[in-house]
Amino acid sequence: MMDDSVGGQQYFYQGNTMTRQNKAQTKFLHQFLINNIKVFIEIFPDSLKLRYMSAFIYFSLFKNNFKALYELSHNNQLLSSSQEQVEG
Repeated sequence: MMDDSVGGQQYFYQGNTMTRQNKAQTKFLHQFLINNIKVFIEIFPDSLKLRYMSAFIYFSLFKNNFKALYELSHNNQLLSSSQEQVEG
């Protein structure tokens, strides 16, 4: 905090800098998570646990309901196909 004696205003330099830095770090971490989810799903396309985890991350962290529901619907398709293989 710095007091400007001429105008009588107070400036919060550190607070604004920290806010911009936190937003940049958050954006980087979100992009990092999204990229890792995509890579691991490409490596393990039939992993139900990975799909559930990615649905949870999309829903809770990113507030992306559509992507979370898409992952859950893909899990349902994987479950039904694996049950058909076991029964047939």
